Amino acid sequence: EKSDSANDTSIRSFAQRLSPQKILFWNVRNYFVEGNLLEEKVKSVEEREAIAGLIARMDTEVVVLAEMAGQESVLDLTERLRSKKSGYAYQKTLLGNDGGRGLVLLSRLPVIKDHSRRLVPLPN
Repeated sequence: EKSDSANDTSIRSFAQRLSPQKILFWNVRNYFVEGNLLEEKVKSVEEREAIAGLIARMDTEVVVLAEMAGQESVLDLTERLRSKKSGYAYQKTLLGNDGGRGLVLLSRLPVIKDHSRRLVPLPN
């Protein structure tokens, strides 16, 4: 077993190798595009461009977006980000129970494990 000072040194050494990561969580409030289930809530092109522009300017390693609507919306956003030279290599979509709005994870860092659950029983 290591001594306390050896453990402290080991922890400091590990911490120095890590670099801070920026994470953005944003409820984009119904990011719907043409072809989504609820087309009456489609965001305008200007709104979608503004969202993509802000994400690109934030330059974060991880982006989590709430109220994204299906794969069409995710594809729309990722194409807009690519056009701004702001791509994310890893992506995970977790749609809600109605197949409409859900969460989207965009990451420049590899996703090592996925513990996400779509249907989680809630206590009574």
